[in-house]
Amino acid sequence: MKQTEIWIDQQQTLDQFLASIRDIVAVDTEFVKRRTFFHQPALMQLATADTIALVDLVAPINIERLEQILLDPKVTKVAHGSSEDLLMLRQCFGVVPKGWVDVQIAMGLVFTEPTLSYAGLVERLLGIELEKEEQTSNWLKRPLREDQLSYAARDVAYLIECWQRLQQQLTAKNRLSWFEQDMALFLEQEHDAPGLEFRKYGSPRQIEHDRLPVLRRLFETRNAYARARDIPLSWLASNQDLVFLAQHPRGKRRELVAEFGVKRTRRFQQWLAQARRDAKVDKVEPTASHRLPRSRVDRVVKRLKPVVAELAEELSLSPQVLATSNTLREWTQNFLKDATPPTHQTQWRTRIVAEPVKAALEQHESARNT
Repeated sequence: MKQTEIWIDQQQTLDQFLASIRDIVAVDTEFVKRRTFFHQPALMQLATADTIALVDLVAPINIERLEQILLDPKVTKVAHGSSEDLLMLRQCFGVVPKGWVDVQIAMGLVFTEPTLSYAGLVERLLGIELEKEEQTSNWLKRPLREDQLSYAARDVAYLIECWQRLQQQLTAKNRLSWFEQDMALFLEQEHDAPGLEFRKYGSPRQIEHDRLPVLRRLFETRNAYARARDIPLSWLASNQDLVFLAQHPRGKRRELVAEFGVKRTRRFQQWLAQARRDAKVDKVEPTASHRLPRSRVDRVVKRLKPVVAELAEELSLSPQVLATSNTLREWTQNFLKDATPPTHQTQWRTRIVAEPVKAALEQHESARNT
């Protein structure tokens, strides 16, 4: 059944549509963030089985009732690749949705491909080929073009049906609990992400362990500076710029000018001075990744990957879904350091992957010591 498409920029129309939502709704958002730190909300697409609503977030409408639905755990919200959507909802409306389902996570537990685009998922599950996706668009300009409206509607039109198909397959494979654990971890990580982004650059290949406190403070300083002025982070410094600065906390002016130019060097020297002062009170616990030679760890990880690949083949999953290279590296580092057994934040991965990996690690160490 083809869904009816409606444009909503009036309070009465919004209230009527929201009253029709029962236990499930598809969600997507469009926003602009090219010249700002904060998302500029432009459009929210909502779809039920029979209606697609394009809610104009530029219009002077009260979205309190919409926020209540987003917070209602009894109403399932279906999205695809929703990291930016969740960030926009949190930044602009202070909402952390309940009952949130991301089909991109579900598909990783059903297909051998770890991820598919929305168009790829729709074609795979429903046999419907979608038109080429909109790449760049000014979603704040009114009126929106017909092709924008069509694209926006298409982005939610098939989400509910895709989720229902995926849910059936997850149930048939006894993996629904796996998905629930993965969703809980995803939402937890998305909620914590703004304060922990510096950790992505904490490997020995990127930066020495004793420089992590400075790196953390540099991230905090840049983000606060950009937030206060509502400008993009990249206008101030890229993440790699901050890694360079943390690696050279007492870098000579000539060295910094050669890398960044005079104007940016002046700002960066101020940031570095403050970061060094603040970092003195920070404590970043040492980890095995900073105590063991990278070459030794990588040799062991190379032996573990076939173990994970074999398990993945038996389950018809991508090896990356079972255990990423970083996860294997972390497990190896901890085990080689003090025989800490591998564990994962999701119970199902600990049960299925960690035990065989532990056995392989024990076998490796036994052979190495004989």
